[in-house]
Amino acid sequence: MILKELAKSDVKWREMAYNICRDKTLADELVQEMYLKVHANKDKDVWFRNDKLNMPYVYSILHNLFYDLQRSKSKVL
Repeated sequence: MILKELAKSDVKWREMAYNICRDKTLADELVQEMYLKVHANKDKDVWFRNDKLNMPYVYSILHNLFYDLQRSKSKVL
């Protein structure tokens, strides 16, 4: 059920991810990773607030995924 709700706002998630990283390809990858992370944690109660999707929580996942990727890149260099 949570993935269906997320998919309804797919364009919005991609826009948010693009605003975070300023790269369309990377934004698409971040959104895909976000879907995987949500699916892995689909039983948690944090996804909905007052029967609406908890958008700030999804945004923080996208944001954290981007910074995790940046940290891992800096360790390689």
